[in-house]
Amino acid sequence: MLLRVVVDRPLLWCLLRLAATTGARRGQLLALQWRDVDLGRGVIAFTRALVVGPDGPVLGATKTDATHCTDLDAESAEGLRRCRAAAEQRAAEAGVTLPGAGFVFSDDADGRRSTAVATGPGHQAVHRRPTCGRPAPFSAA
Repeated sequence: MLLRVVVDRPLLWCLLRLAATTGARRGQLLALQWRDVDLGRGVIAFTRALVVGPDGPVLGATKTDATHCTDLDAESAEGLRRCRAAAEQRAAEAGVTLPGAGFVFSDDADGRRSTAVATGPGHQAVHRRPTCGRPAPFSAA
């Protein structure tokens, strides 16, 4: 039911779908970069996590310090293809190239910042834009 509600929001749909089908932790999903996704083989690799450090969100090791791969089901793979196409279109319209290190869950044309909410202990949102309640972006650069 929830996926039907967010069908017109491809990034959120993809995030929720991958959470449900892969069992990945929130931080692993938020740290997901396009180089971690192999749509040809239908495989996704979780190699890092977005965690809250003393100065804000940072990329770090996964909770278990292990990299793991999982197969994508057909519907999740198709959702990621749509997200990739939308990301490439945003990049082309902005006159930039979408790098392999670009975040999957990014609204930026170049994918350099994850725009998802980073949370800390107790699942409390720690970074929000005060003007509209949207999450503050994380930048890998």
